[in-house]
Amino acid sequence: MASLESRPFVTKGITAGLLNTLADLFCQVVVEKDSSIDVRRLGGFAAIGAFIVGPALHIWYGLLGNFIRIEGFKGVLSRLLIDQVIFSPLSIATFVGLVLLLEGKPERIVPKLEKDFVPTCINMWKLWVPFQLFNFALVPPQLQVGAVNLVGLVWTVYMSFASHNDVSDSKPHAQKGPTPA
Repeated sequence: MASLESRPFVTKGITAGLLNTLADLFCQVVVEKDSSIDVRRLGGFAAIGAFIVGPALHIWYGLLGNFIRIEGFKGVLSRLLIDQVIFSPLSIATFVGLVLLLEGKPERIVPKLEKDFVPTCINMWKLWVPFQLFNFALVPPQLQVGAVNLVGLVWTVYMSFASHNDVSDSKPHAQKGPTPA
């Protein structure tokens, strides 16, 4: 807790990097049942967590707190709406793009987003809207990024799986979410 107060930016980056690493490792070993670990992919997830997710969440939550001064439930709903309409869809596109870019597959970014962006957003809202309602209403502001990181562990397992499905021979689909090729 002391490092969170003295060095919040660095602490949140390290935490997000470690959690992203654990999430992708879990996805590779348990979900995808890979016989070997893709170290490049794992490193990409660690870097995205440490240098993008952690710092972005720190900045984003600071902005939300500074710009939305409405008290009570109206303030909670305002932060929730802005978070889920602006930040969350942008974070999906950024995350998928960075994963594929770091893995040397930039040509797959647009087809992947065309196929999976909408269903991934729908799945994201199923998890994050209820959680963020709780987070904005009951979690102290200085602990909100930490709470998001913990739930984000589950979400990142999903995003790891979703971002590694093949798009070569499949068509966009409705609300089912990303499916294995």
